[in-house]
Amino acid sequence: MISPALEKTLNLRSKGALRLLAQWQTPAGLRRAGEARILDYLRQHGVRAARALTAKVLTAARTQTIAVAGEATVAGIVAQMATDLEAVNDRITAIEETIAVIVAEHELGEIVTSLPGIGTTLAAEFLAHAGTLTTYPSAAALAAHAGLAPISRDSGRRQGHQVRPHRYHRGLRRVFSMSSFTALTHCPRSRAYYDKKRAEGKTHRQATAALSRQRLNVLWACIRDKTPYQPKQPRSAEVALRELA
Repeated sequence: MISPALEKTLNLRSKGALRLLAQWQTPAGLRRAGEARILDYLRQHGVRAARALTAKVLTAARTQTIAVAGEATVAGIVAQMATDLEAVNDRITAIEETIAVIVAEHELGEIVTSLPGIGTTLAAEFLAHAGTLTTYPSAAALAAHAGLAPISRDSGRRQGHQVRPHRYHRGLRRVFSMSSFTALTHCPRSRAYYDKKRAEGKTHRQATAALSRQRLNVLWACIRDKTPYQPKQPRSAEVALRELA
């Protein structure tokens, strides 16, 4: 509200932007501080790419020489909000570190996180929802609970009609869906399987659901055998498709 140029320049999700706004909030304040002071301040607080950020904010600050009404009041509010957001981000980081330690110490932590696309947060969610899988007699039972096993809706005149279930564990479904989306980018075998399903005429939603089910089967086997996932590097896309089929 007090500097459109700064609003366009700063990424408020970054540590550097929040640290900057906690100290300087107005174009005039940034101009008075100057490049050397701003750069030194950001470096003292461990901000990455401090020089680039300094150059951008000073360029933006120099485009506005008029102070708007209520600037001082808004600046104080911005400074407090930036400080509060920094505290929240620090708390989130601390929680993530705690989760990572808990997952690493869990008996299945190494196995679950070995599957591409499943980091410590998703692994923690999976272990919280599924435990050690002792309540699931098979991979099919886990798939049904996660909503990845279609339900038959056959009738006297219509056979082979299967639909997505309406009642299932949303948390488990989220773990496999989110990890599958990530694996599409970082796991060649998952991407090959998804492309195979798309080539068969499946929609994006159907292909990702099929991939999630395939990955669930793989994770189940790893947990059953107490062995972390060992990715194989296919010689070509065709080989990958045959192995995943």
